[in-house]
Amino acid sequence: MYVYTADHVRAHVFLCMLAYFIEWNMRQRLAPLPFEDDVPPSTPIVGASPVDSATVSDRARQKYATRKTEEGHAVHGFRSLLDDLSTLTLNRISLSSRYKATLPMLSSPTPLQNRALELLEVDPQKLVPSAEADSVGKKQKAVLIASVGYTGNPAARTS
Repeated sequence: MYVYTADHVRAHVFLCMLAYFIEWNMRQRLAPLPFEDDVPPSTPIVGASPVDSATVSDRARQKYATRKTEEGHAVHGFRSLLDDLSTLTLNRISLSSRYKATLPMLSSPTPLQNRALELLEVDPQKLVPSAEADSVGKKQKAVLIASVGYTGNPAARTS
């Protein structure tokens, strides 16, 4: 990247540090799911060598041996966990051309994705734009929503 001014350099360093902090925070919160030891080490021994092997917790050994988390989910690497989370999609459902309306619908998360979102303290339903944000009138929207049984909650769909 070519940076020519002091402001650009500061902005670039800020964005790099922000990205690093977000990744570090996600790794801390998602520690129960990937191949990482989520149990903090006991108090360090004063005078211990910094190059000694780290002690691994029993929970980490069990996770590595069974390839399962305590909840029974398959253990992932951090990158594969992000790849799994990236399959959540927000779809726009276009119904009848009579109403000329679209409704937002979030894909149903898998149990692993639900657990990861819970650990990250993210509620995907809060990220879904409301159906009222579309350009259709409220009366038409009410008729459309009632005709398809749309509740805004993918888990409560009626089909």
